Amino acid sequence: MMKFKRITCDKVIHEFAEKAAAIVGFKLPEGYLASAETWGVYVRGELVGGYSLVYDTKMRCLNFFSETERSSLDLIGDVKDSKIVEVTGVWLDGSIRTSKKHSTIMWSHMARRLVAARKSHVIFGFNTKEEKLANLYSQCNPATLYRGDSTNLQNQSGTHGSLCIQAVEIKPAVYAILKGIVRRSSLGAALGVRGLLYSNKKAI
Repeated sequence: MMKFKRITCDKVIHEFAEKAAAIVGFKLPEGYLASAETWGVYVRGELVGGYSLVYDTKMRCLNFFSETERSSLDLIGDVKDSKIVEVTGVWLDGSIRTSKKHSTIMWSHMARRLVAARKSHVIFGFNTKEEKLANLYSQCNPATLYRGDSTNLQNQSGTHGSLCIQAVEIKPAVYAILKGIVRRSSLGAALGVRGLLYSNKKAI
């Protein structure tokens, strides 16, 4: 059974950072993960995935831009930082990464947390080599804020390679992701997500 745990202790933050780095190709700063809302995915007691939600002035993707650039960004140029959340550190271990069931459950959990955050927009960055992740994000029709070298990204260890930073409104994004999950998932997994999708349609 797949379980989610909020990660706060230094030992598990370290484990999360190391395992995520092995998947995504760069290591997120452990202090950054500790100050965020970091969730671990567990199967049979083993940490096999997770993600982090970052709030307010700590957002690296937002701080990537200068103040002048920030005010002229597509979609979020006039949105207050307090209304934005950053998604980062999204990963699943190779042993379950191709499982539609496990990926469905994790993305559904993230969708719930994004709705619960009560923010208007989400910002995220990813390595352009991660084609499957890019394809999933593209279903939300995001605004691309930056595409290019990642050398200016704060507090990074390792390399993102070619970095893409995008933003999207949370409500339509969550709806699009869940709708895409329903289309791709097996009947059993889809039924659970479909319930979330339509029971929360008014809320999101």
